[in-house]
Amino acid sequence: MNPTPISIVQSRQHTPNHYLFRDLCSAVEESPLFELLDSGLVQDVEVKHRQNLLVFGGEELQDRKLGRIISMSANPCVWFTEDPYETDKNIKFAPKFTKILTTDQFSVEKYSGKGFYLPLGTKILEPNQETFDYKFDVVMFGSLWPNRLDILKQLVSNPITQNLRMLLITSQAKAKWVDQEIYKEVVESICKRGGEVVETFRPFDLKQLRDFTSMAKVCLNWSRSFKEDLWSVPGPRVIEVAVWGKLQLLDIESQPGVKSMFDSDSYVSYTQADISSKIHEVLNLPDGKIEEIARRAKETAINSFTWDKILLNLHRILI
Repeated sequence: MNPTPISIVQSRQHTPNHYLFRDLCSAVEESPLFELLDSGLVQDVEVKHRQNLLVFGGEELQDRKLGRIISMSANPCVWFTEDPYETDKNIKFAPKFTKILTTDQFSVEKYSGKGFYLPLGTKILEPNQETFDYKFDVVMFGSLWPNRLDILKQLVSNPITQNLRMLLITSQAKAKWVDQEIYKEVVESICKRGGEVVETFRPFDLKQLRDFTSMAKVCLNWSRSFKEDLWSVPGPRVIEVAVWGKLQLLDIESQPGVKSMFDSDSYVSYTQADISSKIHEVLNLPDGKIEEIARRAKETAINSFTWDKILLNLHRILI
């Protein structure tokens, strides 16, 4: 079978998640299924005829140059990575595409028979060669949306987690949605208990995530909640942490998509109300049990969510 020629364009001009586009293109270039003809940010590619075009991300589709690029393709497809938050807007642009991929399985039916569910993939980095004595009990990372700040407040105020050593990796700490007074109190509490707060800048790459995650016994991979969202799509970080064999605490009520990705015995489920007790419970499990749960998630991630596995599904959908 001859490889399928494809061009890939990232729709958003500036994104902290450019590593996903870069890794996707690298995987396509190495795949025997595809022939990568060209790829790049929308501002860097030429307007010319393309046989198969994949627009990645789906943001900023109103861009005029991107519109011309799409109209010049014989088979323009899009991979929406911001559903359900932008589904209403994405639906308006759906007629421009022959097929629509979405990382949100619950948005598929909204694309009038052209929608397909396809989660993002990950590449596997070499293990961190350093050995750690787990300087921290739990690591968490990401922008401090209000629900995440609420979780931190609970963890520092609940007596059963009063000695919890937390490693918080965060960006946009000075953003307008972050209550600075509460954030300051939380940071002081974390540091007093032997924890650490690292304010970093996006993009937060895979190597950084691997290295920080390896320093803690478990990972609280919290969901994001903002505006009036009732639930959140599991982000690629869930898969990225899983491939390194780290036990994750996941909120499946707000991230129902987790249920179709991982078996229930390959993570620990928590809710906003019981997060303190669940972390306390997990940290008191025997080390062998923690490793067993993490191993199940790792096997699933490697078998189903590395880029080569995702590209198999991508090829079936596009061709």
